[in-house]
Amino acid sequence: MRTTEEKPAAGTGREIAAGAAISQQPLGPDALRRARLPTVFHLRSSGGMFGADRVVLDLCFELPAAGYRALMVPLIEPGGVGAELRSAAEAAGVPVRPLVLTHRFDWRAVARLRRLAAVEGPAILHGHDYKTNFLIRLAASPDIRRVATLHGRVGTDWKLRLYEALDARLVRSFDRVICVSERMRALEERPGFQPIAIHNGIDLERFRVAVAADPAFRLRMRALLGLPADAEIIGSVGRLSAEKGYDVLLRAVARLVPARPRLHLLLIGNGHEQRTLRQLAAKLGVADRLHLPGLRDDSPALYPAFDVFCLPSYREGLPLALLEALAAGLPAAVTAVGGVPEVIGDRSPVALTVAPGDVEGLAQGLTRLLDDSDLRARLGAEARRRVEERFSRAQMARAVARLYDGLLEEDRAALE
Repeated sequence: MRTTEEKPAAGTGREIAAGAAISQQPLGPDALRRARLPTVFHLRSSGGMFGADRVVLDLCFELPAAGYRALMVPLIEPGGVGAELRSAAEAAGVPVRPLVLTHRFDWRAVARLRRLAAVEGPAILHGHDYKTNFLIRLAASPDIRRVATLHGRVGTDWKLRLYEALDARLVRSFDRVICVSERMRALEERPGFQPIAIHNGIDLERFRVAVAADPAFRLRMRALLGLPADAEIIGSVGRLSAEKGYDVLLRAVARLVPARPRLHLLLIGNGHEQRTLRQLAAKLGVADRLHLPGLRDDSPALYPAFDVFCLPSYREGLPLALLEALAAGLPAAVTAVGGVPEVIGDRSPVALTVAPGDVEGLAQGLTRLLDDSDLRARLGAEARRRVEERFSRAQMARAVARLYDGLLEEDRAALE
């Protein structure tokens, strides 16, 4: 199996793919436009605009600058599932080719994907979850390369854990497999199967407003969220699900409230744990300190409302919310799980770390940050520099483009 990245001469593989596209299509204006760059389908089964969805969208937006025509192919499932990603891609100017499923297990989607591929002529199909990887496995012809990105194992119930285990085996037949952290790559590696680690990246320009925010802007954002102007705000952004450890964070906040009467917890996101968290807050006597405004698309502007960012997860791939918070210059308390150590560094970390599930340890770390304004300022500045140097979406797209180059160079060599 071909899973080792190669670095061909610049542009060679792309030129071969473009030439093949021209030879297979009528030479009309639209065909010539499509043939300039090799086409890649990015398939995604999306339940909302969460971290992995934004990574896929940013990748599709950035890839043309790296030499590839990227088409977003969201699965549109019954009830409008997937429509949010479609709308976000269209708003960003990313070309979208939706794949409509009439029911959850619609086998006709395989034929639809094949017809779409026949029209658009992709050189590569790139899947981003177990459902789209399965579709690619069934639909791809021998002359179309297959790539998968593993964004992280969620494993919230037995059914999802089963699907993820099957997916882990399925993608071993793909031409390339990307893991979003080196830690994940090492865990997925097997004899004869060598995934490649490519870190997630973000659009750094979106967070310059947060870095430059003045006190008046901070107060406006707090008012927008219904937060007291003089509150101490611990915040997080992410899916409200069990693996995120927000129950641990809520318990830590409850321990601190008696000594910190101005303390509030802000969790931005949606998920099935929302009701459970509200019930727990009521049980702990801090229902008035928990704020759940739902999922928002203006998080870059909201980060200035935070005093401290917290990521108390049990499991992570490479969390986009952490990259965003650090890019906004926020001090953070995190659990060193998944790819988090690769983000914050291990020798001189740019965030405080605590053990997963450690309520007392988390409470102590948050107290340290809230009590020390100089520490907050230093960690925030160091964090922002680290993200700017290592985790931009342009860097991510260039790394993925190099992986594609290796595949197309193999095709070129096979023709000689």
